[in-house]
Amino acid sequence: MKSFDLYATSLTLVCPAILAVACAKTDPGEVYWDTGYDPGYDTGADTQYDPGFDTGYDPSIEPTVDPSVDTVTDTSADTITDTAVDTGTCPETPCGLIPQCGCPAGQKCSLVGTARSCVAAGYGTRGSSCTADSDCAAGLICLELFTGEGASEAACYPFCSSETECPGDAAVCWEAFLGLTDRICTLGCNLVTSAGCPSGTKCLLLTLPAPYNMNITDCTADAGSGILGSFCTVESHCGPGYFCGSASGTDECIGYCTISPYDSCAFGCRQFVDASSMPVTLYFDGTSYGYCY
Repeated sequence: MKSFDLYATSLTLVCPAILAVACAKTDPGEVYWDTGYDPGYDTGADTQYDPGFDTGYDPSIEPTVDPSVDTVTDTSADTITDTAVDTGTCPETPCGLIPQCGCPAGQKCSLVGTARSCVAAGYGTRGSSCTADSDCAAGLICLELFTGEGASEAACYPFCSSETECPGDAAVCWEAFLGLTDRICTLGCNLVTSAGCPSGTKCLLLTLPAPYNMNITDCTADAGSGILGSFCTVESHCGPGYFCGSASGTDECIGYCTISPYDSCAFGCRQFVDASSMPVTLYFDGTSYGYCY
């Protein structure tokens, strides 16, 4: 089952309003032995590499991460590639989200309801489509995408503790869970191409509520097939690269476009305006966005 309805009550769609005129460490760990690669955490003998903690002995060299031999449990930082101290325990109970710790091999720390728990880990990366949390890799959680119409699509969102962990200007480390301080990186995506969103969804311009009060881009489940000029009454009538708005008194699909570094609209990419008809600057990752009408 999906974990949370992430944005349905917390984000607002920008475009119609704007168009007023229109615990992994660098030293992999093992409870006993380590000879190869393993993406999880040890609960016993380890036949593969594991990015966990040293709580016992490591008599062999790990050439990809720790080229020196740990002869006993780490009590100080390795001078070569392990800049932290492996204590062998997870500092959080029952497990840690960032960094991931406290769960056995093949599992990850995630949220089940409002509680942390060790659950099965999958292989889905940031922005991958998912139907259950077990589809997403360690450090990510399966959350339903923003919808204004009750659509049901979900993607893997990474947990974060600071803005530096969220790539791109259009993503933010946000407290998305009511009553919790745990945060996730929103899925900054390309408004024109919808790159960064799962297949069958689209990138949309959204506004985060206070205290953020900022524009971001994120994926929405409200995606259809309408193109420029197609009649629409709801967002899902318009396809990727378009949103449902009114620039001439008629609701229709309007295209996102780039103003700079080049104008991608054949009719001239126009700058969004706010409710007071003041220009709104949308500048993400070196690109200025507007609407094509």
